Amino acid sequence: TLLTEFSARPGSRIVSGDRAMALVRDGRTARHIGPLLADRADQALALVDAIVHSEPGPWLIDAVHSQDEFLNGLVRSGWNIERPFQRMRLGGATATPAQLPFAVAGPEFG
Repeated sequence: TLLTEFSARPGSRIVSGDRAMALVRDGRTARHIGPLLADRADQALALVDAIVHSEPGPWLIDAVHSQDEFLNGLVRSGWNIERPFQRMRLGGATATPAQLPFAVAGPEFG
């Protein structure tokens, strides 16, 4: 539902390549990449690189903190960590995901 709503907004697009996909959309102050799903960090990084070279920025990614290889790759390519945030939940986890995303839609969306 969230991806359908986001992708219907003007300026939004879904980008994919080499077993990775991401939603690119307008944010309040910058273009936003996320959610971003891939099998491996190198695939996620290659897709981010393709996205940022396909149109002008500025750019934001709400990267998942446990994806160390992805975060380190972003920093090596010039990205800066702007704000950490902690995910909070009331009650127990409903399910453990088989694979974590590399980036999320944002802290307000999950």
